[in-house]
Amino acid sequence: MTPPDPDLRNLLNDLIAGRVCIVGVGNRQRGDDGAGPRVIDLRAPAAQGVWLDAGIVPENFLEPIARTNPQVVLIVDAVAHGAVPGSMCLLDPSAVDTAAVSTHAGSLHLLSEYLTARTAARVKLLAIQPARLDDGEGLSRPVQESVHQLAALLSELLTAPPDTAGSLRPGPRKV
Repeated sequence: MTPPDPDLRNLLNDLIAGRVCIVGVGNRQRGDDGAGPRVIDLRAPAAQGVWLDAGIVPENFLEPIARTNPQVVLIVDAVAHGAVPGSMCLLDPSAVDTAAVSTHAGSLHLLSEYLTARTAARVKLLAIQPARLDDGEGLSRPVQESVHQLAALLSELLTAPPDTAGSLRPGPRKV
């Protein structure tokens, strides 16, 4: 397994600070569309922040997310962004129309706008390029590798170093 792109690592390192909510979006019954929820499943037990599996109805999680008073919301979803399957990139949700490539009803752009207005959080989309979105459980090999890498990276970034144990991550950590 190759490590995540250093640029993505740096972007996430700079983004993830304070109260963080990771939201996995997608349908586990549609191949790679289950990538977002699978990242949530694989979080390390010591990872801080709020990790939510919003499945195919992320709009049903708006209030639970808002109640956590996040400073950062990171939505993880399978989104076709024209790259090699398994490729990951950090996007502004307003730049993506996921309706054609995903099974969830709500627009991630509208969800992002609502959460930003309600909480003043920075909302970003971590898009994983799917290989397939057909019916059937299980991720393609490249997406499965990326999901494992991403869960490990996010868990690492959200695990407090020993001298700040008990607090949420105060700021970017040097990696």
